[in-house]
Amino acid sequence: MRNFLSDIPFHLFACCILVKGYNRSCIYDLQRDDFEYIPNSLYDILKESKNLSFDALLSSFDQKEDKETLLDYFKFLCDKEFIFFSNLDSSFFPKYEIEFSKPYHVSTMVVDIDVFELAYINKLLDTIFKVKVECLVLRFIATTYENIIKVLKEFNDMPTRILQVLIDKNTSVERELVEGVFKTNDRVSLIVSSSDEEEYIDQFDRGVFFSTKRDIINEKKGITDIADFTPNLDLYMESNFYNTFYNRRVYIDRNGNILRYEGDTMTFGNSIDVELSMILQLPDFKKYWNIKKDDIQKCKDCEYRYMCVDNRLPIKTNNDIWGFDEECNYDPYQSEWKK
Repeated sequence: MRNFLSDIPFHLFACCILVKGYNRSCIYDLQRDDFEYIPNSLYDILKESKNLSFDALLSSFDQKEDKETLLDYFKFLCDKEFIFFSNLDSSFFPKYEIEFSKPYHVSTMVVDIDVFELAYINKLLDTIFKVKVECLVLRFIATTYENIIKVLKEFNDMPTRILQVLIDKNTSVERELVEGVFKTNDRVSLIVSSSDEEEYIDQFDRGVFFSTKRDIINEKKGITDIADFTPNLDLYMESNFYNTFYNRRVYIDRNGNILRYEGDTMTFGNSIDVELSMILQLPDFKKYWNIKKDDIQKCKDCEYRYMCVDNRLPIKTNNDIWGFDEECNYDPYQSEWKK
């Protein structure tokens, strides 16, 4: 039983992106921020078949088993709303232009704040205004809500799109104090690391509160399981050109030192006396920005490569190929996760 127009050419929706892996493929639904696995054989059919109807495609198969498999494929594609049917030529349905551009010079800036020093905070604000930061993460170590509120008051007019405040469990968590933070700056997401309580999220009138048992402040996070993957248009576009973790990333430690990422062995001066805009132009500072998954051994064969934000540091192998010291938890050649 066919529940689709088998005699009319089929077309893949523009938001449905085909990604081929070594062992299996995926369709990224960038409109719904979701994905589905497909066999590589279906990937090949969708890639190679243009302006063909199901009936025309079916006639190219001789074996009954292959015909039944093709029918199952198309039922799946229709059920998931990945394809539509039209007699118009495929040129009337343009694909996404693969491009990536943002008005921010820094994608993510992580700043560790130990104590409140107005001169330092003002300098930090001046830096953010000059370089345009998309996501700012302020990490407070064993601080007080009084200090957090002091800092956030200074950041009220800051032109960042996302503002996250990260605290550890040693900072008392009381609803009135949390509400005080959100009243000070209503764009804030307040995150508690290493909480004694189970993970939960709470939506206030202003701002979002999130608590987790994970030690977000100190953990070295890699890809652990399927829950780490969520495709979206921004991520897909960026991953075609850049490393989605290291691209335009800046880390400023509690002493004001400028680094590319936490744990970096190179320091690029101090934010008090160095212009970050100049640092961002240095080739060494941008070393890892352009090393995308398609450039990295094993990653280039993975069906998750355009939705993966993996923070392992790429290194050059003896064969002058990019790879990693640490093994990923996922094996694209077997389609298996480590236990």
